[in-house]
Amino acid sequence: MKKFKITMMSILALTLFLTSCSKEESDPAIEGSTEKATLSFGATLNDLLNSRSQTKAHFSDVP
Repeated sequence: MKKFKITMMSILALTLFLTSCSKEESDPAIEGSTEKATLSFGATLNDLLNSRSQTKAHFSDVP
């Protein structure tokens, strides 16, 4: 039984190794694209700053 488990694990490892080494497919539409995207985190950062100031408001009451 132990030998069977070792054999099955070896076969599994070998198949994973052989299937994971496949060549990546490239999409010609993506490679030739010159479009750009813009990400903006301004609103999210402003909300984070506002919530932080609200949670620290109770520290101003310390004598």
